Amino acid sequence: MYILRRTIITAFALLLAGCAAVGTEPEQLDRDFSCTVNVSGQRDYSAELERVDKSGWTVRLTAPESAKGMELSYMSDGNCTVTVQGHTIVYSRSDIPDSGVFDLITSAADMCIENKGVKTEITGSGTVTKGELRGMSFAAISEKGNITSIELGSSIKAEFSYVPPEAVKE
Repeated sequence: MYILRRTIITAFALLLAGCAAVGTEPEQLDRDFSCTVNVSGQRDYSAELERVDKSGWTVRLTAPESAKGMELSYMSDGNCTVTVQGHTIVYSRSDIPDSGVFDLITSAADMCIENKGVKTEITGSGTVTKGELRGMSFAAISEKGNITSIELGSSIKAEFSYVPPEAVKE
């Protein structure tokens, strides 16, 4: 009788563990989105970000005043553009320093979105994804399919804010 009871309890525990495991998979992050980002670190920046899957990123700086209006594009073909006062310069991504704050933020976000080279942990309020990028550790927090923040090393923090799709003007 003792063995039968023990077997039933073990089977029940395994059944419950199997049910709990269903919700432990990290949610898929949005691949196409627009948001604003506030970056703090050695310098503070604000920008509008847009990511289009298989195309790349567009970063439109809104602050500080000295950088306002500058636009950076990180394209999936390996090219980058910098647009300042109507003048555009095209570079190969390998030709620009790989430690620029927006290059780091977009690269870390891509690693999270693609789920490559990262480890993900489910928490009570969302998902924490950790990885390493160019010798610098990072942690990204996401909720409901959107990255809400990324911390790079000990000095850079990016906070993301999203506008509901119905509020975006075409």
